[in-house]
Amino acid sequence: GRRDSALVLPNDALAGVAGNRAQVWRVRDGTANRVDVQLGLRGLTLSEITQGLAAGDAVLADANATLEDGARVRVTPRPAPASGTPENSSGETPVNFD
Repeated sequence: GRRDSALVLPNDALAGVAGNRAQVWRVRDGTANRVDVQLGLRGLTLSEITQGLAAGDAVLADANATLEDGARVRVTPRPAPASGTPENSSGETPVNFD
């Protein structure tokens, strides 16, 4: 499926994926906290977030960062990789469907 206006994250930012639930590191005011999110549509490299985050929330790209909840962090913003590029997910293999 496809949704024109959806909040999506790289799958590398998702931890503890179980069904339609996962966790991410959300950063607010320089503090990282684990947040439960609900997943919608899922692709090979990106997943839709339907609950738990809002547009504009900063999220750590590495779900497995060794942080404690409430840790102070410095965010270096960078754009999300475009879908279909090799940089969009380090842990997944691209697949072509004919």
